[in-house]
Amino acid sequence: MTAPRTRAEIEALLDVWLETEFTFHRVNDIADSLAGLDRAAQDFILDWVRRIATTHITLAHRFAEQSPDLLRRMDRRAIEAWAVHLCDVYDQAGMYAALDIVAKAGDFTQHRHEHAAGALFEDSAPILGNFVHGLSGRPLKVEQGETAYTDGERIVLPGIVAALASRTDNFKLTKAMVALLWAQTRFGSLRPDIGSVCANYADPIRALAQFHGLETLRLTARLARELPGLHRDMVRLGREIGDRLAEGWADLAAQLDADSEVVDSLALLDTAYALSDFIPFCYQGALNPEAVAAARAGRLEKEKTRLRVKLAKMAEEQNRRAPVQEAGPKKEPRLAAQADEGQGRLDFDLTLDDLPVAPPDEVKQLLTSIFLDFGEILWWTHPSRQNSV
Repeated sequence: MTAPRTRAEIEALLDVWLETEFTFHRVNDIADSLAGLDRAAQDFILDWVRRIATTHITLAHRFAEQSPDLLRRMDRRAIEAWAVHLCDVYDQAGMYAALDIVAKAGDFTQHRHEHAAGALFEDSAPILGNFVHGLSGRPLKVEQGETAYTDGERIVLPGIVAALASRTDNFKLTKAMVALLWAQTRFGSLRPDIGSVCANYADPIRALAQFHGLETLRLTARLARELPGLHRDMVRLGREIGDRLAEGWADLAAQLDADSEVVDSLALLDTAYALSDFIPFCYQGALNPEAVAAARAGRLEKEKTRLRVKLAKMAEEQNRRAPVQEAGPKKEPRLAAQADEGQGRLDFDLTLDDLPVAPPDEVKQLLTSIFLDFGEILWWTHPSRQNSV
């Protein structure tokens, strides 16, 4: 077994990584604390101090100060998750937000058993990325953030999910979150301008929460048909955690089945607003209309332009293969696309001058994205209407 590093050796490393000559960070007490650890624990902490220092030296110093306490409270997988989360918060929100994470390290570590059994993002993301890639709809990236939500292009998950006693169940819970967020993009939850809808209520934030509850019920029913095995896990996990419906919500749940659309949830919003607050399900995540609107605005013009160029090329190719016509006014190509949602998949039947054509994969992806945003694609493919989009 390799002998532990001495206090002097540790202090020398910290002096370099934390640039103490210029930052004046004190490392004496840190070196004293780390000198009492075994070599494996020392190397683990020092490696993370070095890695965090590449993000920000002050954060690395604060991590080093707390590291002995973190080792007592958490296993190393959870410490890694906390360290990654700390750096992500700094990158996304700046130093003050990151220092708040450091100050609240106790919140992250208060349930050692849960964190030891938690599903870490870095372990789950590759598997869940493949899972969501195999589902129909727009390709979605899986990224780490504060809470679980989707903007229609990304599925964002927390660094650790630890609501249940076993790592296996926590992974299944994370998978259920991903499935529900995918369902929001696939089955229309993100189409309405829900921010404007909720602004008509006395408490827009509460209206949004009630709408989210309605959509959670609707999409859960849809997932029972689309992904029955996963839905059984969702029901079981919810039962273990204690998910329940507040008074009056069972009647609304009965009205939202696998064939319901987002307009049905909107039609029930007045009724839901008059009820008690919806109690969030364990796999529900958050609804973020601002992020949805920003992502849609960023891709809208790009997709319009790309689709028109691709369809024009398809029409040009079709004309080259068509018989030579007599001289006369040039006719615009008649393009039509019809969504086909049979057997839970999403495909498109495309015709050009009433003749079926096989769209390239890129055109299929564009049509899919447009359909998910608007629920129809006629305005995008009909030549006489394209300029009005």
